[in-house]
Amino acid sequence: MSWHKFTEERAHKLLDDKRRDVLTPDDAKKLLDVQEGETVADFGAGNGYFTLPLAMQTSAFVYAIDREVEMLNWLHARADAEELTNLVYVNSNLENIKVESGTIDKAIHAFVMHELPNKEKVLAEFKRLMKPSGKLVIFEWAQTTSEEGNRVPKEKMKELLEREGLKPTMMSLNDMVYAAVVEFS
Repeated sequence: MSWHKFTEERAHKLLDDKRRDVLTPDDAKKLLDVQEGETVADFGAGNGYFTLPLAMQTSAFVYAIDREVEMLNWLHARADAEELTNLVYVNSNLENIKVESGTIDKAIHAFVMHELPNKEKVLAEFKRLMKPSGKLVIFEWAQTTSEEGNRVPKEKMKELLEREGLKPTMMSLNDMVYAAVVEFS
Protein backbone atom coordinates (compact mmCIF):
# COMPACT_ATOMS: atom_id res chain seq x y z
CA MET A 1 0.00 0.00 0.00
CA SER A 2 1.28 3.49 -0.74
CA TRP A 3 1.37 6.37 1.67
CA HIS A 4 -1.83 8.41 1.59
CA LYS A 5 -1.73 12.16 1.79
CA PHE A 6 -3.67 13.95 4.49
CA THR A 7 -5.58 16.85 3.04
CA GLU A 8 -6.18 19.77 5.38
CA GLU A 9 -9.76 18.56 5.80
CA ARG A 10 -8.61 15.06 6.80
CA ALA A 11 -5.77 16.46 8.91
CA HIS A 12 -8.26 18.01 11.31
CA LYS A 13 -9.30 14.46 12.23
CA LEU A 14 -5.86 13.99 13.76
CA LEU A 15 -6.76 16.51 16.46
CA ASP A 16 -10.35 15.38 16.98
CA ASP A 17 -11.37 14.79 20.60
CA LYS A 18 -12.54 11.29 19.62
CA ARG A 19 -8.89 10.39 19.08
CA ARG A 20 -8.28 10.90 22.80
CA ASP A 21 -10.66 8.01 23.47
CA VAL A 22 -8.20 5.76 21.63
CA LEU A 23 -4.80 7.04 22.80
CA THR A 24 -4.00 10.28 24.57
CA PRO A 25 -0.70 12.14 24.33
CA ASP A 26 -0.33 11.53 28.08
CA ASP A 27 -0.59 7.76 27.51
CA ALA A 28 2.14 8.00 24.88
CA LYS A 29 4.33 10.21 27.10
CA LYS A 30 4.13 7.72 29.96
CA LEU A 31 5.15 4.83 27.74
CA LEU A 32 8.00 6.74 26.09
CA ASP A 33 9.18 8.21 29.44
CA VAL A 34 11.04 11.24 28.07
CA GLN A 35 13.43 12.77 30.59
CA GLU A 36 14.64 16.37 30.66
CA GLY A 37 17.54 16.83 28.26
CA GLU A 38 16.69 13.87 26.03
CA THR A 39 16.48 14.36 22.28
CA VAL A 40 13.20 13.08 20.84
CA ALA A 41 11.88 12.27 17.36
CA ASP A 42 8.33 11.90 16.11
CA PHE A 43 8.61 9.79 12.95
CA GLY A 44 5.51 10.83 11.01
CA ALA A 45 4.72 13.85 13.18
CA GLY A 46 1.76 15.10 11.18
CA ASN A 47 0.21 18.12 12.85
CA GLY A 48 1.80 17.40 16.21
CA TYR A 49 -0.81 15.47 18.21
CA PHE A 50 2.06 13.70 20.01
CA THR A 51 4.93 16.03 19.07
CA LEU A 52 3.87 19.10 21.02
CA PRO A 53 3.27 17.29 24.33
CA LEU A 54 6.64 15.55 23.91
CA ALA A 55 8.35 18.90 23.26
CA MET A 56 7.02 20.10 26.61
CA GLN A 57 8.87 17.22 28.35
CA THR A 58 12.40 18.27 27.37
CA SER A 59 14.41 21.36 26.56
CA ALA A 60 16.47 19.35 24.04
CA PHE A 61 15.59 19.15 20.37
CA VAL A 62 12.42 17.37 19.30
CA TYR A 63 12.60 16.35 15.65
CA ALA A 64 9.22 16.54 13.91
CA ILE A 65 9.66 14.41 10.80
CA ASP A 66 6.99 14.28 8.13
CA ARG A 67 6.88 14.06 4.34
CA GLU A 68 4.02 16.56 4.06
CA VAL A 69 5.14 20.19 4.14
CA GLU A 70 1.57 21.30 4.89
CA MET A 71 1.49 19.16 8.02
CA LEU A 72 4.81 20.54 9.22
CA ASN A 73 3.58 24.09 8.57
CA TRP A 74 0.48 23.40 10.62
CA LEU A 75 2.60 21.87 13.38
CA HIS A 76 4.93 24.89 13.29
CA ALA A 77 1.99 27.27 13.75
CA ARG A 78 0.68 25.21 16.67
CA ALA A 79 4.17 25.14 18.26
CA ASP A 80 4.48 28.91 17.85
CA ALA A 81 1.12 29.37 19.58
CA GLU A 82 2.44 27.27 22.50
CA GLU A 83 5.74 29.23 22.42
CA LEU A 84 7.74 26.04 21.95
CA THR A 85 11.19 26.72 20.53
CA ASN A 86 12.87 23.31 20.69
CA LEU A 87 11.28 21.74 17.62
CA VAL A 88 13.28 20.91 14.51
CA TYR A 89 11.09 20.44 11.43
CA VAL A 90 12.36 17.82 8.99
CA ASN A 91 10.55 17.42 5.67
CA SER A 92 11.48 13.90 4.68
CA ASN A 93 10.25 10.46 3.85
CA LEU A 94 11.07 7.91 6.54
CA GLU A 95 13.56 5.94 4.46
CA ASN A 96 16.26 8.62 4.26
CA ILE A 97 15.91 11.11 7.12
CA LYS A 98 18.29 14.06 7.07
CA VAL A 99 19.31 13.77 10.74
CA GLU A 100 22.72 12.74 12.06
CA SER A 101 23.17 9.10 13.08
CA GLY A 102 22.93 8.24 16.77
CA THR A 103 21.12 11.48 17.65
CA ILE A 104 17.82 10.32 19.13
CA ASP A 105 17.24 9.21 22.75
CA LYS A 106 13.50 8.53 22.48
CA ALA A 107 11.24 8.23 19.45
CA ILE A 108 7.62 7.66 18.63
CA HIS A 109 6.10 6.32 15.42
CA ALA A 110 2.33 6.47 15.66
CA PHE A 111 -0.20 4.97 13.25
CA VAL A 112 1.99 5.21 10.15
CA MET A 113 3.78 1.86 9.75
CA HIS A 114 0.81 0.29 7.96
CA GLU A 115 1.11 2.94 5.23
CA LEU A 116 4.77 2.35 4.42
CA PRO A 117 5.72 0.19 1.43
CA ASN A 118 9.28 -0.58 2.61
CA LYS A 119 8.97 -1.17 6.33
CA GLU A 120 12.39 -2.84 6.56
CA LYS A 121 14.16 0.20 5.12
CA VAL A 122 12.26 2.50 7.49
CA LEU A 123 13.23 0.37 10.50
CA ALA A 124 16.87 0.39 9.38
CA GLU A 125 16.69 4.17 9.26
CA PHE A 126 15.18 4.32 12.76
CA LYS A 127 18.00 2.09 14.02
CA ARG A 128 20.57 4.41 12.42
CA LEU A 129 19.14 7.44 14.18
CA MET A 130 18.71 5.99 17.66
CA LYS A 131 21.36 6.26 20.38
CA PRO A 132 22.57 2.90 21.72
CA SER A 133 20.56 3.46 24.91
CA GLY A 134 17.48 4.74 23.04
CA LYS A 135 13.84 3.76 23.14
CA LEU A 136 11.38 3.57 20.24
CA VAL A 137 7.63 3.17 20.68
CA ILE A 138 5.53 2.20 17.68
CA PHE A 139 1.76 2.55 17.96
CA GLU A 140 -0.47 0.77 15.47
CA TRP A 141 -4.10 -0.10 15.00
CA ALA A 142 -5.15 -3.48 16.41
CA GLN A 143 -7.77 -4.06 13.73
CA THR A 144 -6.23 -5.53 10.61
CA THR A 145 -8.40 -3.89 7.96
CA SER A 146 -9.98 -0.48 7.55
CA GLU A 147 -11.44 1.70 4.85
CA GLU A 148 -7.91 3.07 4.38
CA GLY A 149 -6.31 -0.32 3.72
CA ASN A 150 -4.61 -3.15 5.52
CA ARG A 151 -3.06 -2.72 8.93
CA VAL A 152 -0.10 -4.52 10.48
CA PRO A 153 -1.31 -7.15 12.96
CA LYS A 154 0.54 -7.21 16.27
CA GLU A 155 2.10 -10.62 15.57
CA LYS A 156 3.38 -9.50 12.16
CA MET A 157 4.83 -6.32 13.68
CA LYS A 158 6.71 -8.42 16.23
CA GLU A 159 8.07 -10.67 13.45
CA LEU A 160 9.07 -7.65 11.35
CA LEU A 161 10.94 -6.03 14.24
CA GLU A 162 12.67 -9.28 15.18
CA ARG A 163 13.78 -9.83 11.56
CA GLU A 164 15.47 -6.44 11.80
CA GLY A 165 17.38 -7.56 14.89
CA LEU A 166 15.18 -5.70 17.37
CA LYS A 167 13.64 -7.12 20.54
CA PRO A 168 10.20 -5.60 20.93
CA THR A 169 7.91 -5.79 23.91
CA MET A 170 4.39 -6.01 22.51
CA MET A 171 1.46 -4.50 24.43
CA SER A 172 -2.25 -4.32 23.78
CA LEU A 173 -3.24 -0.89 25.04
CA ASN A 174 -6.96 -1.28 24.37
CA ASP A 175 -9.25 -2.92 21.81
CA MET A 176 -8.12 -0.51 19.10
CA VAL A 177 -4.37 0.07 19.63
CA TYR A 178 -1.23 -1.87 20.40
CA ALA A 179 2.32 -0.73 21.04
CA ALA A 180 5.71 -2.20 20.18
CA VAL A 181 8.34 -0.93 22.59
CA VAL A 182 11.97 -1.34 21.51
CA GLU A 183 14.77 -0.65 23.98
CA PHE A 184 18.13 -0.28 22.24
CA SER A 185 21.23 -1.54 24.03
